[in-house]
Amino acid sequence: MKRTLILIPLLLSLSLIGALRRIAFQLKRKTNSVNRFLSLLLALGLTTSFMPFTVFKNIAVPPTVFQYPLFAEAAEKFGVMSLNGLNKSRYTITELHSTSSDKSNWPRGINENGQVVGYAEFDTPTNTIEHRAVRWQNGQPIDLQLPPPSEANAINKDGKIVGHAHFGNSDQAFRQDRGTVYDLGTFYRDGWGYSDARAINSSGSTVGLALTTVPAVQAALWNPTITNLGSKLGTNVSESHATSINEKGQIVGDFQKNGTGLRHAFLLKDLNTLTDLGALDSSYNSYAEDINDNAQVVGYLYNSDAFLYDATRGMQHLEKLFPDTIESKAHAINMSGQIVGMSGKHACLWENGKIVDLNNEIPLNSGWVLSEAFDINDAGQIIGDGVVNGRLHGFLLTPDVPTLLTVNKVIRPSGDTGRFDLQIDGVTRAANISNGGSTGPWQVTAGRHVVGETAAPGTDPKDYFTSIDCGAGPVSASRISVTVTQGRGVTCTITNLGRPQLTVNKLLVPSDDPGLFNLQIDGSTKAANIGNGGTTGRQGVNRNGYHTVGETAGTNTNLKDYAITISCQGARDNSNGTASLLLAAGDDKICTIVNVGPTATCVDICTAQGGQRAACVTKCEQPQEQDCWGEYQECLGETDRRGRHLHTKLFCFHSYKLCRG
Repeated sequence: MKRTLILIPLLLSLSLIGALRRIAFQLKRKTNSVNRFLSLLLALGLTTSFMPFTVFKNIAVPPTVFQYPLFAEAAEKFGVMSLNGLNKSRYTITELHSTSSDKSNWPRGINENGQVVGYAEFDTPTNTIEHRAVRWQNGQPIDLQLPPPSEANAINKDGKIVGHAHFGNSDQAFRQDRGTVYDLGTFYRDGWGYSDARAINSSGSTVGLALTTVPAVQAALWNPTITNLGSKLGTNVSESHATSINEKGQIVGDFQKNGTGLRHAFLLKDLNTLTDLGALDSSYNSYAEDINDNAQVVGYLYNSDAFLYDATRGMQHLEKLFPDTIESKAHAINMSGQIVGMSGKHACLWENGKIVDLNNEIPLNSGWVLSEAFDINDAGQIIGDGVVNGRLHGFLLTPDVPTLLTVNKVIRPSGDTGRFDLQIDGVTRAANISNGGSTGPWQVTAGRHVVGETAAPGTDPKDYFTSIDCGAGPVSASRISVTVTQGRGVTCTITNLGRPQLTVNKLLVPSDDPGLFNLQIDGSTKAANIGNGGTTGRQGVNRNGYHTVGETAGTNTNLKDYAITISCQGARDNSNGTASLLLAAGDDKICTIVNVGPTATCVDICTAQGGQRAACVTKCEQPQEQDCWGEYQECLGETDRRGRHLHTKLFCFHSYKLCRG
């Protein structure tokens, strides 16, 4: 009831504002008119009695209200949240807890798997508070067991964490990899030193800053040994910091030259190519905070505006949340170009050229006031800090969009009749699928999932080469594990290339010849002691390319007793009793090895070639020389394996290949 009473005057007042805006727009004096109207409300005391600003806290106020200076000032003074709609949220908010409710924490980095690192307050045995580096798991802090004070600044996709901890007498940069901690060191160690690792990419290259001579620090690169980047920033550089490195090894940060008094953001495209990003106003210091793989750089001007830089447009102002906002900062940018930071002490997001107050995008009853956002991953997850229950705590925002996994089927050749059951985590999501089929998008939880398939009835998986590609390139396997990040769709394609199929058949002339043979493919016997009409059956071969067909003599058989011909489409004779043919995925070819035995007659040969026996008898008894003359010419002087001349009448009706056999 109390909430309703508060909202009624608020809505009435907002209705007056809306009406006035429409009138003022027509008069082209909108801003001044609204400000005069709000000033009148203030003079009448309506903003403190009828419509007190304090009641706005955690109440849904249309964001357009905050473009007016009077409301903006009150918003900053009282921490007002402007929520877009009464209960419409874009993100799920997860509190990143401390060791106890009265302790604060500060998240600083998130990787593509949604793992978050930072630091938190811990009690000590002496009843003091110290900062310790932590990683959050399911919202709960896990102490990284580094010597305090320690802070974790970044984590890469492999889970390697960088930051600083107190080693010996000073704070030093560290890298933690699978629980092993490495002191990255510094430039200067005369009794004490200092260094801090700020960012790490997937290859392990780490950037930050390190003490050179007291009290100066310079930008540093650990890869794996330490390099002074200050020397790469030109001459007369008194101090520098490196803040981020992308997957291409491009580095950003800031540096100061002696005598100038100003600090500028920089971009190192490589260790020898420096770009001074300058500043939007020559009197301001500029700081680069992050760079994505498209070489887009974000940062801020001290006590002024946030900026976005790219090589095409240079440095550009980013929109402020409120017109009278004094300070905005951009801290991180992902591959989609989404930028996070703060404006007017509100955590914000810049996307598609517009600024969004993240307080507008969380559930109305969350109890949070989001102060600043520090990092965003490619899945759109955002970390930062804000106030909840009167304490400064970290938050994780996860987009309220489904996490989807799709499995598609490709079979080559496209006319192949194979069918498969497509599976996610061992459960069939699409059964009896042919070429072009799919599971469609399935909603899954963020994390690792197994994608695979089984052959449907009537399909033999041995007939196929199988590979799975989930975006990182094909892997030869029938199932693989894939990581799906929150809010991002992953599509996997399972491709089945039909293994080349090869059949070798046996034909003996005459058909009652008792010879037995071992039929071979690539020198391996696929059918042993085979007589006339025998076969290897369809045999899948293990690769595309050339394959050989041949035979060896079986029991009580001598190959020298036979004239041998191997007949395959597109085959070549190897002149050693074998033939070679080229097979590609999906091919299904048949080879026939013909053995003409010592008792073969003209009629046998003619019949073996498909002639009617009666016609063959007549043809063999009365051969027409002109019908065979061309073949005679090819066969003149040649002999079979028993030394018989092949141009005799017996072989007149023999095919050319058999003749040359």
